Amino acid sequence: MKKFYLSLTLILFFFAAGAQTADLEVVGFADENGDRIYSIVMNSTQDLQPRVIVKNNGPNAVAVTDSIVFDITYNQNYPITYLYIAGTQLSSVDVGEEIIVDLAQPIWTASIMDEFQLIACSICYDVRISGVTTDPNSDNNRACIDMTRTIDIEDAEIASVSMFPNPASSAVTLSGVSGSQVQLFDLSGRRISLIESAEENQQLDVSSLAEGLYLVRISDGSRSVVQKLNVIR
Repeated sequence: MKKFYLSLTLILFFFAAGAQTADLEVVGFADENGDRIYSIVMNSTQDLQPRVIVKNNGPNAVAVTDSIVFDITYNQNYPITYLYIAGTQLSSVDVGEEIIVDLAQPIWTASIMDEFQLIACSICYDVRISGVTTDPNSDNNRACIDMTRTIDIEDAEIASVSMFPNPASSAVTLSGVSGSQVQLFDLSGRRISLIESAEENQQLDVSSLAEGLYLVRISDGSRSVVQKLNVIR
């Protein structure tokens, strides 16, 4: 699998001649070693810079006069940016071969995510062709991945927060959170509940939640810690 480091301002052309049909597929996402990943877990200092795996299933390459565009959104339909890639860098890529597109610039920096208190969301890449080449199969033009940010806290008091039982099916107890703000999020970043000033042993009702992974954020005013909560049925 080839890996390409590209900037947001570059333009990509798959080499071919004339109008033709191609089948571009966003296969998924990869880590820095090129291995397939199914979620992104980041710490508080890391920028968001996903690596996307793309393949042209053919039967033709994309015309040299065309460009390939990635529309990047979060939580399914909120736009972040878009990406053009330069085709002169892909002259050795064959139809059917997977490539990894690695952005030269982050989608979001850690400071921006801090500013908007972003701890989880879904990032989606949609690929399209701008030009004469057609891509009649749109079913494989999108891939999404869940991103989770954890915040490391050295403060002993807030770091000693415990949450039990976990997994939980009806209720979960947070211990050591007296006076703290407690927020519950799903992995799309949607806030489900908010407690402005928690009790020492605060209970969260999760009986109405769908099975899956959630995030509990505990803040004491200047510092925060995020813990994962697994809801089972």
